[in-house]
Amino acid sequence: MFSKTGTGAEGVKWSSEGGGEYDIAQVGNLAFNRGTKIVMHLKPSCLNFAKESEVEKIIKKYSIFNKYPIALNGNNMSNLQAIWYRDKKEVTTDEYEMFYEQLAETKIPYKYMLHYSTDVPLAIKAIFYMPSSHSEKMQMGQERMKVNLYSRKVLIKDNCTELIPGYLRFVKGIVDCEDLPLNVSRETYQDSNLISKLKNVITRRILKFIEDEMKKDPKGYDVWYKDFNIFIKEGVL
Repeated sequence: MFSKTGTGAEGVKWSSEGGGEYDIAQVGNLAFNRGTKIVMHLKPSCLNFAKESEVEKIIKKYSIFNKYPIALNGNNMSNLQAIWYRDKKEVTTDEYEMFYEQLAETKIPYKYMLHYSTDVPLAIKAIFYMPSSHSEKMQMGQERMKVNLYSRKVLIKDNCTELIPGYLRFVKGIVDCEDLPLNVSRETYQDSNLISKLKNVITRRILKFIEDEMKKDPKGYDVWYKDFNIFIKEGVL
C-alpha cells in the first residue's frame, strides 16, 4: 500500500504478506499527488478474484450502496441509493416498490411497509415489507427469510436469520446498524450480545407496527390475516 499526503511530499510504502506483521519505508516518485494506492498480489489459488466479473459481483453484493464512488474499468458500480438512509418523506412510492421488487425478487406488491430510524437503544435505520402473499399457503415449502444486515451501507450478511424470529420469516427488509463494527466476523456476530439486543428491538418494532396497522384498518388487516395467521399463531405458541 502506497500513501501520499500532498504534492512534492515523499510517500510511504506499507507492505505485508498477511501474517500479522508489516514493513514501512519512505518512497518517492509516486504517480499520484495525494491519496492511497493498494497493490495486492494474489496466490495462484485465488486468481479468480482478478477476473472483472468476480470483482463486479463482489462490489454489487457488498458495496453497491456505498456513498463513495467505486469504479471498475471506468464504470461507476456503487450507483444505487440506500433509501433507508433517506427521510421517508423524500422517498417516493415508486422507489419503495422498486426496492421491494429487487429485495424480494418478485413483482407481487407488498401489503405493508415500515421505514423507521432510531438512535436509542441502538443506531438503526431499517425498511421492512410485509408481503401481500406467501408461498407456504400453496405448500411450496417454507417461506425464505430475506432480511439483510448492513453497517453504514456495507453488507455484513444477507438473509440474516439471526435478526428476527422464525415466525416472522415472511418479513423482507434491510437493517443497518451503525453500532455494529465493519470488521465483525461471522463467528463474532452470532455470539454477540449486540445482535441479541438488535433482534429484540427489531422484533418489538415489527410487532408494534403490525398491531398499529390492525387498529388503523381492521377490514384490510383481516384480509391479510387470513393468509398470514399461521405465522402469527406460530409466534404465539
